[in-house]
Amino acid sequence: NAAIHAPISYYIDADHDNYGSTATASLCETSAPAGYSADNTDCNDSNAAIHAPISYYIDADHDNYGSTATASVCETSAPVGYSANNTDCNDANSAVHPGATEVCNGIDDDCVGGLDNGLTFVNYYTDADGDGYGSSSSGATNACAPIVGKVANNTDCNDANTSINPGATEVCDGVDNNCVGGIDEGVQLAFYPDSDGDGFGDAASPLFACSAPAGYVTDHTDCDDTRLLYADVDSDGHGAGAPVACGVRSNDDHCPTDPAKLTPGLCGCGHPDDANGDGNIDCAGTTLTMARITPPLVAGCPMIVRVSSSASQSVLAGLQLAVRFDTNHLRLDAVNPVVGGPFSMEIVEQIDNTAGTLRYAVGVADGEPGTDLASGLVDLVFTVLDTNPLCGASDLVQFAIVDGFDTEVGTMAGGGFAPLVVDLPTTNLDCIIPVLSGVPSSDVELATDAGSIYGAFVAAPTVTAIDNCDGPVAASLLITYPDTSTSTVWPADSMFPIGTSTVRYTAVDSTGNLASESYTVGVGNFQLLDAHIAFQGALVGSSTRQIRIKTGALTQVVPVSLTGAIGTISGVHVPVALGYSCMSAKDAVHALTDIDSPIVVAKRYDASFTLLQGDSNDDDLIDIFDFSLFAVDRGFGKAADARSNFNADTLVNNCDFTFICINFFKVGQSCSGAYDGAQPVARVSVKELRRTGRGNLAVADINHDGWVDTTDMQLLLEGGRADGSIDQPVKIERPRTW
Repeated sequence: NAAIHAPISYYIDADHDNYGSTATASLCETSAPAGYSADNTDCNDSNAAIHAPISYYIDADHDNYGSTATASVCETSAPVGYSANNTDCNDANSAVHPGATEVCNGIDDDCVGGLDNGLTFVNYYTDADGDGYGSSSSGATNACAPIVGKVANNTDCNDANTSINPGATEVCDGVDNNCVGGIDEGVQLAFYPDSDGDGFGDAASPLFACSAPAGYVTDHTDCDDTRLLYADVDSDGHGAGAPVACGVRSNDDHCPTDPAKLTPGLCGCGHPDDANGDGNIDCAGTTLTMARITPPLVAGCPMIVRVSSSASQSVLAGLQLAVRFDTNHLRLDAVNPVVGGPFSMEIVEQIDNTAGTLRYAVGVADGEPGTDLASGLVDLVFTVLDTNPLCGASDLVQFAIVDGFDTEVGTMAGGGFAPLVVDLPTTNLDCIIPVLSGVPSSDVELATDAGSIYGAFVAAPTVTAIDNCDGPVAASLLITYPDTSTSTVWPADSMFPIGTSTVRYTAVDSTGNLASESYTVGVGNFQLLDAHIAFQGALVGSSTRQIRIKTGALTQVVPVSLTGAIGTISGVHVPVALGYSCMSAKDAVHALTDIDSPIVVAKRYDASFTLLQGDSNDDDLIDIFDFSLFAVDRGFGKAADARSNFNADTLVNNCDFTFICINFFKVGQSCSGAYDGAQPVARVSVKELRRTGRGNLAVADINHDGWVDTTDMQLLLEGGRADGSIDQPVKIERPRTW
């Protein structure tokens, strides 16, 4: 060609996009032949889609939202650490970006320009005494989340005393305990003057106080508080015995139950009480007793007092009943013959809830036989009025004489007599349930114990119960297991099965008040693994790696936070098994697989893995392909967990290449035994790379001989660049395999 007689410099155009790289060649051509260009502006000669740098935004926190800082990158899409947008308002925090959920932290999490915008703000008040009720004395603090030492109400009337607040129980102490503005309201008791000192008070002059003043009693049934009265059992105008609330003035009757003074025994003025030895006093032969059969549970509930008879010498045909009751605490609603009892025909029923008296008569209906057996006769149905407990209360319900109406029993033979009577004994008029202590306050959630396929060990709590009247009471247990079977004792080995079990404790006091507390024990169908991860070599600062854990048939990827090269993954869920002879761990873009035989520590599996770095393509080999990826990845502004960034700094350079060199041709371990997978590759042709869609790896062919091999690795160690130019050599120990 006469037009040329000396070589002309053209630029290599490896990606045939008519833009050349800086690599030159001297050719005796008047125009650039195929594979060459007269242009040398191509910034990426391995990708025909791009030939000039594109500006992307730096995404320092890797949340896919970029900052306003830009960098020119020769890529058709944003590489790792960059973004195509610049909408991040805080590129140092991956939790802050457009679209993030706004949380209460004083930060603009969603980048809309407001702090904690859209959240609910509440006024919180200082709770100085820690009783859950606040005071407005120090003002309110408006916040979107609870504040330690503050609560969302200002209803405490004394914030220096934990026992004074709107939820406290008012007690008789001269203080407004419940902050309603009154003192001792609803808890003072009524006391009545006892001028004659007989223990019975005058209902007409009540005095309300916390305790009885001198000369006052709780009883209010005295018919005449100016003098002592005595019982006139036989209605002959003469009384006898100890003073009573209502009776006659005289106490000179020596045979009070026998008007004719003729009957043998006690009723016959001094004869033996039980001449026939049948266990009954001869003149009576029957004893009537009162007993509560239905306990009160809350104020306003029924309390049933049953009047029963003992076995009698005579066949009983009816009952005439006179009763007094405490109207401060009880209201008598009904009187009923006992169902199935000997008497069914009611004759008289006079209830006076003002005076607290009952006059009642009941007998056998036509054709009924009566009874001489011990029997329940009548039920008195009361309503409990007092919300305050009465522990050891006496004189609640008593046999009495009401306007000349006495308690007597009639017989089938005709006539009747006054039985011996036993009043309702001292009892607890108590509506307060026992207090259970030691029951877990929240449900128990835990994993199956490592090494067990049954469930998990759960220590038995120490549960006690205290009642306000009875003191300590027994706490009973009922466990309902996932299969609906039940048990009243804690498992002997303290093992709960997989699934949800319900544990219920109950306590019942002497009046039948029942306290019950329940919680669940949930045992998950999984076990826990604590995996300790150590990476080979020195890693910079703190970073996070994604670790693939294989346990049996399950493979899962979990993040591990590293301090330097060390980190621990705690509480990884693994399938339930009697044990694991082998587990494996791998970092997909950094390291080979390592295996370990875990041990059981504190009911969890514990395993340790040391990961050799250099495997960037997750084929569990370190070979020429990992070197090729390294050549592609070299550069600045890299994420700590970026591919080929083995030392977790901000760039991929020859420091990272050291890991590939040291571990070249090593393979990962396998729980199945000896390695039987693909073998490491020492060289690959550029043609093969392009044929298999990996043409971008051809950048690792540093000497442009059409092969990526250990020669290129050596050139890179000596300062060679992928574009053919040469850096100053970096002194790095050569791999011993060379």
